Amino acid sequence: MFNIIFQWPIYAGIVELVGEENHQEQPFPAEYSNAVVPILGFFANAYVINGKRLTLVDSGAPRVAHLAKAAISKLLGREISAVDSITATHWHVDHVGGISEAIRQTGADLHLSARIAYHLENGGRIIYPRIFCNETIMPDRSGIKKPKFRLRDLLKMDFIGLPLQRRISPRFKAKRYFKDGENLPGHPEWKVIETPGHSPDSVCFWHEETGTLISGDTINCGTLGPVTCRFVWNEEEYAKSIAKLKTLNVRRILPGHGCILEGDDLMSKIVCNFNVKIASPAPSPMPLPVE
Repeated sequence: MFNIIFQWPIYAGIVELVGEENHQEQPFPAEYSNAVVPILGFFANAYVINGKRLTLVDSGAPRVAHLAKAAISKLLGREISAVDSITATHWHVDHVGGISEAIRQTGADLHLSARIAYHLENGGRIIYPRIFCNETIMPDRSGIKKPKFRLRDLLKMDFIGLPLQRRISPRFKAKRYFKDGENLPGHPEWKVIETPGHSPDSVCFWHEETGTLISGDTINCGTLGPVTCRFVWNEEEYAKSIAKLKTLNVRRILPGHGCILEGDDLMSKIVCNFNVKIASPAPSPMPLPVE
């Protein structure tokens, strides 16, 4: 069984944050020093990882930085300047479209997967997945109160991470690139797991002690539970990535799209969106695309 966290209350380290002007002001438990604050972005979910340092994950819209600022102040009792790292689970526009505003608000550095350097450093084309139009299993945020749509979110977005895009502004160069198995910068208790499949550069962030997985688009969540992504660039690599994640005792999934799930051994309950055999873990990372 699993719990669907639609309202995102303080629950095992999760803090409710349902809108720019509707924060639930409750004390943030000291024992949750590694807790994650979820943020409702424009299209995708974003997260603030708490710790000695704060890291903003998947700033996909300009509103994310403003929501994060309010949440960090109200819920953590800290300033936005405490965010000194911005990262992403993959370089698609719905996960990185608010990075300029996030950098402006925080002054933080970009720390990204080494698997996106082919684009940011060398101008390789951004790769998007194929779409399985005949499938109907989708992530579900229908029970979550959403922020109001604002046109300025679209007008102020960074139009980066777009399909087949080559050109990239120098201001989006990473200060540091991390690899599979390394610690997330500033958070030694969080591990980077490379999970290519949805995109070549997809990664998850794993906190073993609490069984928490920030999954990006590698896993979505809905009323059926954890769901494999229906938009996949490479099925074989994706199957290997899912197999890798199935070796973890995941008890909380914070997805890129959909609701938060909590329960025992969630990866054993994953629902496949297409007919793909879950293979053994990949012996080595797949080479990056080259031009």
